[in-house]
Amino acid sequence: AYVAGIYRQRLSLASGRFAMVDDGLGFQLVPWTPSLEKHLGQHVSGVSRDGGGVDWSFGRKRGLGL
Repeated sequence: AYVAGIYRQRLSLASGRFAMVDDGLGFQLVPWTPSLEKHLGQHVSGVSRDGGGVDWSFGRKRGLGL
């Protein structure tokens, strides 16, 4: 699954630490990683891996339709 949006905050829940990613219509909770922290408030995107976690790419890549 594809994940993209603004990284808003880190959440510590009973099941672990998560990052809240806001796509403008709603938000997703994804597994938090230390590499995300310096991108707080910025656009992030990534693809979830089968084994859990997300392969992140940082920085906004805009298509022609945006």
